[in-house]
Amino acid sequence: MIERTLIKLYHILSTMNELFRMAVSPIENGVETQYTEIIVKPGCLSEVPEILRKPLRRYAIITDSIVARLYGYRLQQCFRKISLDAELLEFHEGEQRKSLDTVDNLVNQLGEYGYGKKDSTIIALGGGVVGDVAGLVARGYMRGIHYVQVPTTLLAQVDSSLGGKTAVNTSHGKNLFGVFYHPTMDLVDPETTLTLPERVYRSSLAEVVKYGAIDPHFRRELEIHLDSLLRKDIELVSRFVLESLIIKAFYIDKDPFDEGVRQILNFGHTIGHAVEFASDYNLTHGEAVAIGMNIEGRLAVANGNWTDREFDSLINLLKRVGLPQNIPDYLDRKKILEAVTQDKKREDDSIKFVIPSQSNPLAPVQIKMKKDDVRALI
Repeated sequence: MIERTLIKLYHILSTMNELFRMAVSPIENGVETQYTEIIVKPGCLSEVPEILRKPLRRYAIITDSIVARLYGYRLQQCFRKISLDAELLEFHEGEQRKSLDTVDNLVNQLGEYGYGKKDSTIIALGGGVVGDVAGLVARGYMRGIHYVQVPTTLLAQVDSSLGGKTAVNTSHGKNLFGVFYHPTMDLVDPETTLTLPERVYRSSLAEVVKYGAIDPHFRRELEIHLDSLLRKDIELVSRFVLESLIIKAFYIDKDPFDEGVRQILNFGHTIGHAVEFASDYNLTHGEAVAIGMNIEGRLAVANGNWTDREFDSLINLLKRVGLPQNIPDYLDRKKILEAVTQDKKREDDSIKFVIPSQSNPLAPVQIKMKKDDVRALI
């Protein structure tokens, strides 16, 4: 069984861009990166306690109210079946709960249960909101305790669960308060995507399309297999989750604190985060990023960095997924513009857009624009 798994992994790695393979080492059911061990295995949710099992260790499962019903209580029982202490700490679902108030509440619960620094592990069970909040809690509680990611949405599985970015939103914008803190493990069960609402699943594919903008080979494979992904073929979902994480791991290895080449992973997010914030989070993250990739991709064409053909191939993927490409008319452009000016890549009075190069993955294009120019863009 182990031998067949490794053969499959080596096959996936052998078909990928050689550059991205440099950042990982194959292990059973996954790969090992500089910071995090990644396991991608359908059905592994019930195996999490055995995978993590250590004597005299306590576990705190942080999740939201929806995931708690779907998987949280079940996972808690799996721990208790093998006599491991695990408490379920949940908060109400939704981007609006990604706040310092939620962090404060969870930290107080950890204290009430008596979790310590050396004997405790936090498990982030859920989507991007849960992962960001739980990671920030883990970094701050007792100045840092171990945590692992168990992502249950496709968006978290292919993107936010890896890389150590933790943050909450403020009244001024998205992800404005946070730290870097890498999970020791990223345990991905692609079968959890089967319970996702169709809108949530499809919008998560925006992050997969983003990797296609970075790597033309990945984009061609995505064009071939997208229909099967939309049908939630679990074997293909597993493959694209792993390949997405391998690409991301490459940039994390090169730039762990997002100060240089890793910013290529923010393609579509400068506009996307602002649109998401301006919609009061009524647009999903993936829908907003799809809009951002369209606008920032057009900028790349206008600037001579992309050809029309390269841009069209990206937009065709977004259309096939069923994602929006334009900012809805009802959104306040002024609110979007103000949110863009809060972007963490801002330099002095310039707003920086980082666009993937279609010829060199290590040389993303940087386009700096003044506020008035961005106003015309949106």
